[in-house]
Amino acid sequence: MAELMLREGARVIAVARSKDKLEQLAKCLDRLETYPLDITQTQDIKPFFAWLQKQGGLDVLINNAGMMEPKGFGFIKGEDLQQSFTTNLFSLFPLCQFAARLMSKKGGSIINVSSVLAQKATLGQAVYSASKAGGEALTKNLALELAGQKVRVNAIAPGSIDTSLLDNLSEQALAQTLAEIPMQRLGLPQEVAQLALFLASDESQYITGQVITIDGGWSL
Repeated sequence: MAELMLREGARVIAVARSKDKLEQLAKCLDRLETYPLDITQTQDIKPFFAWLQKQGGLDVLINNAGMMEPKGFGFIKGEDLQQSFTTNLFSLFPLCQFAARLMSKKGGSIINVSSVLAQKATLGQAVYSASKAGGEALTKNLALELAGQKVRVNAIAPGSIDTSLLDNLSEQALAQTLAEIPMQRLGLPQEVAQLALFLASDESQYITGQVITIDGGWSL
């Protein structure tokens, strides 16, 4: 996403917990700016948006942090719920609140990255699915509330995309997933990035409150 939007002329600020990974990314992408931030630490989010305001504001926010740790329902513990919901859902509230304030005068686009698993039941994914489904509900409600301020809120629901998020899946689980995808392949990060670019751009000015699935037909 960062690479594509930089190529299209956007000013891009990448946010992540790992300062080292951000530095590595910045070496690969010219003009990329970085800001170390753990979005699960709510007290650190406000200073980040205050910094953004001094930088000239915000046009687009992409919430694409996520964690997925498959676990049978009977083995789910309280800490599993806390970690997943904090990362996948709870962090969206302050991020979207502060973003909406910065966008309220001139409009903007908020893009929440959900998952096809928010709608598709899959063994071992009760926590992840529930947290992502909450994000989709939040997306629709925010779109309704912020439409009058010309702030659009949409969600992207990827299927199985070839990223490190799949590292926790067993070979058997991955093979089964591929067998269920009509296109018989994993999605590519750049394919999701193209959709994000569209939702970030003025080409999608009349689209809000939508969850757009990109999964090679898996949800069918």
